[in-house]
Amino acid sequence: MLSEIINGRSVFALQENDLYSVGEEVYALYSKVLQANLLIDKLNVSEKEYREGIRLLEESIRMEPYFMNRYLEWKYYRAMGDVQRADSCRVGLLNTLSDEDKILYAPEIMELNPALKLVGKDEDRIFPEDYNFEWGEKDREITFEIPYENKSAKPLIIVSVKQSCNCLNTFWDSSPLAVHGKSRIKVVYHNKGEGVSRKKIQVYTNDPGSPYEITLHGRLKK
Repeated sequence: MLSEIINGRSVFALQENDLYSVGEEVYALYSKVLQANLLIDKLNVSEKEYREGIRLLEESIRMEPYFMNRYLEWKYYRAMGDVQRADSCRVGLLNTLSDEDKILYAPEIMELNPALKLVGKDEDRIFPEDYNFEWGEKDREITFEIPYENKSAKPLIIVSVKQSCNCLNTFWDSSPLAVHGKSRIKVVYHNKGEGVSRKKIQVYTNDPGSPYEITLHGRLKK
């Protein structure tokens, strides 16, 4: 694989592979994939850089699709909050894994497989699975904050938060959160006179376990 780019020049550490591309084609293919990988690994990625990364990956996939450019395509769409395209990339890639892929890319496949994301202790979760809140009889706008802690190995960045309905508004700090740092997601729930509420939010971050789904359980105070 490519190892780095120095002064705009691709530097390679080539391995044996099953690619059809040969010679300069391999260098061009790996160069585009590496550049896209370097972009998304930055702490703060701009919208322009996301678009550039997608362009590079699409060009490399047209040259020859293989695990890493398809995996990075999924990673980009997930980071951009494009759930539909990300899921399409994920399902397509998981359905076409070779035996060699399963050996070479085991950590990346664990990211792609949603069943594997459920494995682990609750205390290792960055965000809670459930959050309970209440409101008074006359309350129509309920505000609460969901605490979380960065239990990953690098600074955590919340890219986006998706809500299950337009009755929810969410607010968060988009700056990097240090390892073991703590913060909160602010949620505003617009109640329409319901006695019980069950909503969901999905938190998209730069962590491999993303997205994190949180179920919000609300009820009228007794």
